Amino acid sequence: MDIENIDTSTVFTNMIEVVNNPLGHRLPWMEKMRYQTLGTLEVISEQNSYSPGGSKMRQVLALLLVNANTVVGTEAIIDELWKNDPPRSVTTTLQTYIYQLRKAFKREFPDENIGDILITHAPGYKLRIPLDRIDATGFEKSAREGRALFDDGRYADAQDRFASALSLWQGEFMENVTRGRRLHSHAVLLEELKIETLQLKIAAEMRLGRNHEVISELRSLTEHHPLNEWFYGQLMCALARAGRRGEALHVYQRLRYKLNSDLGLDPSAEIKRLHVEILNDEEGIRGVDSSSISVLDIAAIGRS
Repeated sequence: MDIENIDTSTVFTNMIEVVNNPLGHRLPWMEKMRYQTLGTLEVISEQNSYSPGGSKMRQVLALLLVNANTVVGTEAIIDELWKNDPPRSVTTTLQTYIYQLRKAFKREFPDENIGDILITHAPGYKLRIPLDRIDATGFEKSAREGRALFDDGRYADAQDRFASALSLWQGEFMENVTRGRRLHSHAVLLEELKIETLQLKIAAEMRLGRNHEVISELRSLTEHHPLNEWFYGQLMCALARAGRRGEALHVYQRLRYKLNSDLGLDPSAEIKRLHVEILNDEEGIRGVDSSSISVLDIAAIGRS
């Protein structure tokens, strides 16, 4: 290399860009890549998709992906993969997994420089990718935006945003990945946010008077979340408003039996009060305006 001919101003400018932007320039190939976590773990381009074949390699990629652009220490990775029983050659084994991941990236996506996104950075490794290319990031962003719209009383817009967020889920979180303590904790947080988003979407639709439209979805939700009283309560309310009081009362009896047989509990005070409203055919339960919404409306979504 001819040192005298190097443009030092360009070198200095590039150094500043690297410091200020750890991803460097967002090259065109970066926009073609997607990282799927809300379902099976996959790295996807326009031409191909890839999921590591080995269980441990999937765990490594999963842990780096949920901590994208942050250094994940080797001790944390070892704890996630082996907990208290690592192999004797654990450092070498982990290095082999990292090497195999880089090799696979280059093999599966030859037209992109994706092999360079996985870097060694003391005291561990870092996956450098645009966060907005991860589906879980898109879900969280849309869920937050929907919540803000809901709080502003823009229920139709909120419902659309919640539906968009939920459409990103293609299955359980990283359903093809064995979860250690860290991945399990991350999965729990996302699943809770998913349930909250479902509740807010239903609440928005109820406030728009879409009682008939939500009944089938609520029936499915009570099957998938058999101990979630909020879903039962909204189903009772929707059925009653649709003129199906008998079915609403049957839902209450089903919930009461489920809670008692599984947990030895009775329905909550809010559910009991809603049951009485339906029995008495009170005017409030048949209303569609926001002031007469179910007594369960937002109380079970982190509000007082």
